[in-house]
Amino acid sequence: MRDTSGWRFAYAPRDNYAHFREINGIAAAFQHLQKNYNPTASPFL
Repeated sequence: MRDTSGWRFAYAPRDNYAHFREINGIAAAFQHLQKNYNPTASPFL
């Protein structure tokens, strides 16, 4: 499969940036849950 991330970034930088921000936000949320892990309080379980 061809990597088209460069093409997407060239033609839609704002959409691509928002996509990365969304991924980073989700990753930060999971890191926060892992740091403060409480199985009875986690909304994801």
